[in-house]
Amino acid sequence: MKKNVPFILLGVIFLVVIVWIVLIQMPVVSFSESIDHFEEYENEMRTILEGYQYSLPEPEIYQQYSDEDPERLIMIEYYYFVQLIPEGGLMISLSNHQSKSENINVEFFTELQNQDEKNTQIPIDMMLAIMNVASGKIFENEYCLHFLSAEEGEFPSRDPVKESIVSKEEVFGFWEYWGINYTLCYFEENPVPYSEDFSLWGLTKYHSK
Repeated sequence: MKKNVPFILLGVIFLVVIVWIVLIQMPVVSFSESIDHFEEYENEMRTILEGYQYSLPEPEIYQQYSDEDPERLIMIEYYYFVQLIPEGGLMISLSNHQSKSENINVEFFTELQNQDEKNTQIPIDMMLAIMNVASGKIFENEYCLHFLSAEEGEFPSRDPVKESIVSKEEVFGFWEYWGINYTLCYFEENPVPYSEDFSLWGLTKYHSK
């Protein structure tokens, strides 16, 4: 056991150094910088949506302040909802949490009458175009199609929703800075019993430099 101690210590030191390097190199993005970034992303997203004959609404802006210091801003989020079909639409979120992470989340949800309709209405091309406007990682169409068609066991969800009958996820990078999720839920009491949700999320390109 004593012979292994130096190797264990070296391993611990190595991990500490890696964490230190990542934290030092991870850029800090201020709230004011994020607001400028969000406006930049917004212009590009508007152009993309107009190409699909949709319009980008004005964002709902949420701000959260510290409980200890009511004047200290700790989170800002720009939220957009685009109605694509009567049963569902696209939710886009741009956020900055305590200047530690600037994020984008692009999520599509819809209600389905039967399970055979799953994956048929997800606007993958549009979602990828919007996601890749801001994301620090480029999401590929081929990968997303494979993810959606794959068996649940290939991409098991770590924390599936209770009502889900299909729940898949995949995260990318050692620190899990980006991810992709799919959930199909069944609610017996609802007139339209199935609920489908597909999302792409992660750090923005400015927070990944």
